[in-house]
Amino acid sequence: PEVNGFQFENYGKSDAKNLTPAELQRIYGNGVCASTANDQCVLTPPAEQWMMQQNQSMEGGHCYGFSVAALSMFAGIISPANYGGGSTAIDLSLINNEPLQREIAYSFVFQGFDPVRNGVIAGTPNQVLDKLIEILKAGTNTTEVYTIGFFRADGQGGHAVTPFAVENRGNGIYAVLIYDNNYPKETRSILFDRNAGRVVSSKGLT
Repeated sequence: PEVNGFQFENYGKSDAKNLTPAELQRIYGNGVCASTANDQCVLTPPAEQWMMQQNQSMEGGHCYGFSVAALSMFAGIISPANYGGGSTAIDLSLINNEPLQREIAYSFVFQGFDPVRNGVIAGTPNQVLDKLIEILKAGTNTTEVYTIGFFRADGQGGHAVTPFAVENRGNGIYAVLIYDNNYPKETRSILFDRNAGRVVSSKGLT
């Protein structure tokens, strides 16, 4: 987190920029534009409505966008240098940085797309833990990166964090170390009890 996470915390409704027609073009192509005169995309009414709905949904937080944008920089899919300089995410500031603000919003909306939903790892806590260990053992050579999403029992109040390591703490207890975008520059953890087959602690998570 102190290298590959962002130095600023997750935010909800704010003055930061969210999706614009340019991000919709990036996702869907020119089909979302009613006009592209003067190289400016004027969105079709359905595209405009979708963009407004997505932007409104970010008022509760941008956590998924934080995780995906940070992972994209870590994996070399996008370069931090294109969003204000520096070689890693921690070098970047959000203030007066519209390109980065829009990148976080762009990354946020992918959670609703079928390819992402179809890639969700579901199962028991032990099955999720086993998959995380398998992925993270590959280190920087991995071809897969993941975000952990979790919710209250009623399915509301979701949050997204970024796993980066697993520690065996003995007696069947494993700590999944995470970058929690609510707590910049801190390593936090989710504790799994393999013997009991359950998550026993989500230290400090909100």
